[in-house]
Amino acid sequence: MTLRLNLTRDQLASFLKSPEQIKQFENMFMSVDGLIPIVPVEKGGTGLASLPAIGEVLIGDGTKYSLNTLTAGAGIGIANAPGDITLSNTGVLSFSGGVTGLTPAALSTGDITLDGTLNVGNGGTGQTSYNDGEILIGDSTGNTLSKATLTAGANITITNGAGSIVIDVSGLGTMAYENIGASGSFTAASGEVVTVVNGIITSIV
Repeated sequence: MTLRLNLTRDQLASFLKSPEQIKQFENMFMSVDGLIPIVPVEKGGTGLASLPAIGEVLIGDGTKYSLNTLTAGAGIGIANAPGDITLSNTGVLSFSGGVTGLTPAALSTGDITLDGTLNVGNGGTGQTSYNDGEILIGDSTGNTLSKATLTAGANITITNGAGSIVIDVSGLGTMAYENIGASGSFTAASGEVVTVVNGIITSIV
């Protein structure tokens, strides 16, 4: 909205008494022309009569707008320039792995690297190395996982490999009745008597 004085000097002279009054009247309207109209918020305006300073932004409070600058929190830098606001990271924020067993090891632009061993309570194993054939077994002491290998019982052999466990039967000698349907008994090399019924070992004594 711009105000304009649409009267000539002759028209002004019809009700103003001197050239000085005419000049002051013109100056008054020139000053009014330079004013910024205040348009209320409900009409799509800001409701503010002043221009924003460098870095100021309009912030609503539910009923009106206010001019204010952004406030920097921890680790944040704010640089205000004409028509521009730059946010930057000014330091490492406090960061902890808590009870997970992990801790911050390094920080690069936009990245945080964790180091350590994830504990069982947070979905990890709590272990960092393994030998061939070792498996994880629940341990009620401390409610954790322990590493262990299978233990061979009588007439059993266990061979541990890289990513493998082989279990074999040993000490029974040659099976005399290994065909399906065969029945009978034989003495193993270790002295046990093996009884087979219809091709199935039923006892070793």
